[in-house]
Amino acid sequence: GGSMLYLRGARATSKAGGFKRSSTALKSVPADRLVLDERDEMANDMVDLARERLAHSEVKEEIHLSTPTIPDYGVDKLFRESDQRHWFIQCGKCGGETCLEIEFPACLEELSDGRVIRLCQRCRDNEIHPRDGRWEALYPANAKDMVGWRISQLNSLYVDPGEVLRLYLDPPNGNLTEVMNSKLAAAHIAAENRLTVSDILDLCGDACIAEGDSGPCFLGADIGSLIHCVISRKHPEKSSQIVYVGSFPDWSYLDVLMRRFNVTRAVIDALPETRLSREFAKRYNGKVFCCFYNEHQKGAYAWNEKELTITANRTESMDASHHEVTADKVLVPKECETVHEFARHCSNVARVLQTDPDTGTSRFVYLRTGPDHYRHALNYEVMARQFVETGLLGGLDLT
Repeated sequence: GGSMLYLRGARATSKAGGFKRSSTALKSVPADRLVLDERDEMANDMVDLARERLAHSEVKEEIHLSTPTIPDYGVDKLFRESDQRHWFIQCGKCGGETCLEIEFPACLEELSDGRVIRLCQRCRDNEIHPRDGRWEALYPANAKDMVGWRISQLNSLYVDPGEVLRLYLDPPNGNLTEVMNSKLAAAHIAAENRLTVSDILDLCGDACIAEGDSGPCFLGADIGSLIHCVISRKHPEKSSQIVYVGSFPDWSYLDVLMRRFNVTRAVIDALPETRLSREFAKRYNGKVFCCFYNEHQKGAYAWNEKELTITANRTESMDASHHEVTADKVLVPKECETVHEFARHCSNVARVLQTDPDTGTSRFVYLRTGPDHYRHALNYEVMARQFVETGLLGGLDLT
C-alpha cells in the first residue's frame, strides 16, 4: 500500500569520541517495523541504534531472525524469553507428535539399506514427515510479550536427515558448534570457550569472604555505576586465594579496602571514570594502575610507571585469567549469595572467533552475554598479581 521498505546495513560507519560507534544508514529514517536479519552477527550498539528508529511509532514491532550462536546471547536469549514455538509432526500411524529439534538424535533411525528416516518417538514404528506438522508453543503465557519460532534443517525437504546425523557424529574439523548452529538451530559453544557457574563454584573453599587481610594482597576493580572488586593473596598450593569479592557505589570504600587488605598492587578500570581512576591511582604512590584495553597490542602487558597505566590486549588478558580458573589455580571463598553472583558474572562472557568482513582476518574475541563486572575485576586482579609473579617489582619484599 502506502508503506515504504528501507534496506540498510548494520555495520558501524563512524566513531564519536573515539569509541562510540554509529551508522548514518541506521539513523536516516523512522520506522514502524524493524526486521533484523542475522541478528547474532550484528554488534549490540548497532541493534540499539536501529531500535531507536521505532521511538515515535505506535506500532513498534521488532522481528529478529538469525542462526543461533552462543547460549543466552542474541537470538537464543530472545527465543528463551518468548513462547518458544516448535514444529510438532503428527504420526500417521499412532497419532502421536514428535518435535525433531527436541528429540534429536533419537528421532532419526538408520535402516538396513543405509537410509536415515525421521521416526515417530511415540510408537517408534513409523516414519514421519515434516509436512504433517503444526506449531506449538512450549510457554504460551509468554506470547503476550514475545513470540518465537525455532526450525532446523531436520525439517527441510532439501536436506537429507542422514547427512545431518553424520555431521553431528563426526563434525568437520571437530567443529561441533557449527553443526549445532547451522544444522540444528541450537546455540552451542565449546566448553573450553566459556566458564560456567559450576566451574567457579567448584573452586570454593571453606573460608568466608574476609573483612581484611595482612597481605600482601592484589586488587582488581571494574568501574561502573557500582565498583566491583576482587582481592587475592598468594596461596601455598595455588596461584592465588581470593579473599574478598564485593560491590559498592562509593570510591571511598575502595580506599578502605586498600588499607584493610594491605594491597601491594591494584589494577582498576580506566573507563568510563578516567579522571576518578587517575586520581585514585595517584593517591597510592605507584601501587595502583589504570587499565586500558588495546585490541592491537601483542605480547606482555605494557606498564607505564610514570602515567600509572597498563595497556593490555583484551583477549589475551582474558585468556590468561580464564586459564587460571580452568587449571584449578584459584581458591574462591565459600559459597554465598555474593560468590554466586561472582560466578554468574564469570559465566557471562564467551570466547568466539570473528572474521573482519573487510580484511578476512579472523581473531578470537570475548562477547558479553550478561552482567560481567566481576569477570573483568578478576581479570584486573590477575594482571596485578602477575606483575609481582614475573618479578617486575624488583627487590621489594612482599613476604
